[in-house]
Amino acid sequence: MFRGDSAIVFEQPAEFPIVVDGQNGVIGAILILIDDCNDETPIFDKSLYTWTISESASIHTMITTATTRLSASDRDEAATSNSQIKYNVTGSAVGVFEMFNEDNGHVRTAALLDRETQAAYSFDCIAYDQGTPQLTGTASCIVYLTDVNDESPVFSQTSYTITVNENLPIGDVIVTVPATDDDEPGNLNSEIVYSISDATGTDYSDAINYFNLGSTTGILSVRREIDYETTTEVIFKAIAVDKGSPALTGSTTVTVSIVDLNDNAPVFQPSNFYHAVLTPAFAEQFPCVETVVATDADTGQNGLITYMFKNLEYKFEIYPDSGCVSLRPDQTVRPDDKFSLRVIAEDNGNPSLSTEGVVRVDVLSMDLSVVKMVVETSYATFAANQEAFAEDLTTVCQQLKRGQFCQMGIIYFERNQSSKRKKRTATLNAGQSVTVYVYAYENNVDLSNAEADANFLTASEMLELFQASGDGTPTNSLQDDDVFGGYPIVSVEGVPKKDEKFVSSFENRWIVAIAIITILLILATLAAYAYFRYKGDGTRVTVVKPSGRNSRAKPTQPVSRNNRETSRGDEARRRNVTAPNNTSRQQNDFPDASKLRQKAVAPVIAPVPVGKPSVLEKSVAPKNLHDEEDKPDVGKIRETKPEVQEKPVPTQQNSDLDDFNGMAQDPATGRYYAYNTSTGKRRWLRTKEVEIMKEKVKNK
Repeated sequence: MFRGDSAIVFEQPAEFPIVVDGQNGVIGAILILIDDCNDETPIFDKSLYTWTISESASIHTMITTATTRLSASDRDEAATSNSQIKYNVTGSAVGVFEMFNEDNGHVRTAALLDRETQAAYSFDCIAYDQGTPQLTGTASCIVYLTDVNDESPVFSQTSYTITVNENLPIGDVIVTVPATDDDEPGNLNSEIVYSISDATGTDYSDAINYFNLGSTTGILSVRREIDYETTTEVIFKAIAVDKGSPALTGSTTVTVSIVDLNDNAPVFQPSNFYHAVLTPAFAEQFPCVETVVATDADTGQNGLITYMFKNLEYKFEIYPDSGCVSLRPDQTVRPDDKFSLRVIAEDNGNPSLSTEGVVRVDVLSMDLSVVKMVVETSYATFAANQEAFAEDLTTVCQQLKRGQFCQMGIIYFERNQSSKRKKRTATLNAGQSVTVYVYAYENNVDLSNAEADANFLTASEMLELFQASGDGTPTNSLQDDDVFGGYPIVSVEGVPKKDEKFVSSFENRWIVAIAIITILLILATLAAYAYFRYKGDGTRVTVVKPSGRNSRAKPTQPVSRNNRETSRGDEARRRNVTAPNNTSRQQNDFPDASKLRQKAVAPVIAPVPVGKPSVLEKSVAPKNLHDEEDKPDVGKIRETKPEVQEKPVPTQQNSDLDDFNGMAQDPATGRYYAYNTSTGKRRWLRTKEVEIMKEKVKNK
């Protein structure tokens, strides 16, 4: 029996020769062969393997090379299953990586990779033999993914909306628009550059002019002050571009809304100087002698304008909302008056801003400084072309005055019912004409000399320039169809004084009060005189009282059917007079000013003489009740409330009708009265007595 001194290991070596010395001196040799068993574990050449691959690698891309592949050895008997080694991956690498060949140690990708999802993979690689039992060796493996520029920059918001005040100082920061890039930090793929770009084809010049966008910071700041009146909103694209190859881009929409500040004062249009030329009647009867207009480029309350006078004006007032400058109701103006009104246009901002203007007012006399021209055109056509008409007249006037300054203007114009002159063209229908009242002045009055006198041409001077003959025929220069073809002038005439639409009125209320008291005293005196004058013979008087403070007594007159209808027609025409509503220098039909004022008319004291009127003559008033007097021209009497007349007082009230032999009807009151043709006695009849008296007269 043999016994070894130590453990027998196949690998050290695999056979042992033995010499045997027998007892009989016989010497022998024995060779012991050792059989291998799988007792050696595969051992990797390295304990750590690292590889690098691009994140963009496709599936089945080799990670290892001949020099970097997995390599292990097994000390078990060569060429036996105990030393045959195979390789594989474990852990997190399964499904992502795989062995190209289990025998040669090459590793390849099994799936698509994304560095932004997982930048590196760490796992164990194994080497295992084919012996029984199978033994395994392990090594650490790491796969690093290299970055490619596959991620675009992304802004933190898809859009930005910012509200800022106008006129921000240059350099003020408005907002920061940051973007991020998920590519590997620290390399060009994730480095971002910001800019403002016309990415959608919209004009981004405003954004480029007004804003700076920090190229590396994404900070949006003011490059130039923004004026709300020029730009109310700026919309643009903020662009973020990385430095990878190829470069990738991200964008966001930025909207900057501008808030209006009260940085604009009102501006008068067309200038801050207005020149109103008018007549006294125009000033007294029309709502506006001039209307000032100002605009404010600001919006909301900042652009709301209020008008006022700079100084207290006792003659004129101005409407704060409309800018209408009108004559105060208790004031009048007269020819040759001149006014320079300082007007303020103030906005409603906080603080408010204002602008000063001047309204120059010149008052002319119609008969001395105005001429009227009849223009054959419709009212609407002339209204639309009145400014051109005045400009053409100005051109002609300057030509006739050989280059001297001449400015023509229109005071007002009115529609004619029919043309008073022969029409220049037969195709125009009757009534298609307008009377235009014009003036002219020789020196330019503007803001620099607002207090200076305006030298107006007289009516005679204008007639010398524009009238060819005394019958009103215009000069050839006014009949030029190339100039006045659209509004042919058929006559040029002066304005007679009786046609001047001006009636003077009292300027002082004390004078008005004194005048009224004086009139009342005169009326009382005349009434007392009439009472005592006719008291002795039993005759009563009829006194027509004024109906109001400003009314005037209306004389009575005989009434017949014809003149009654005429009177009613005149009254209707007086009541139909309507003051035009003008807000500019034009009007529809300028009313006859003679209908707007009335001179005082003394009260009528009508004595009742004894007479013999016809029995039951109802259509003619008895002369004992009404004296026949000339009726004043109704056209010169201002429309007033209907006068209240005192009823005639009968001579006596006697219930006995036997003393009377006739009856008649008073046309003024409609009442019946009885009379005696012999004695002249008369009295009013009660209602129940009318029929009795009629029957009595009929029986006679």
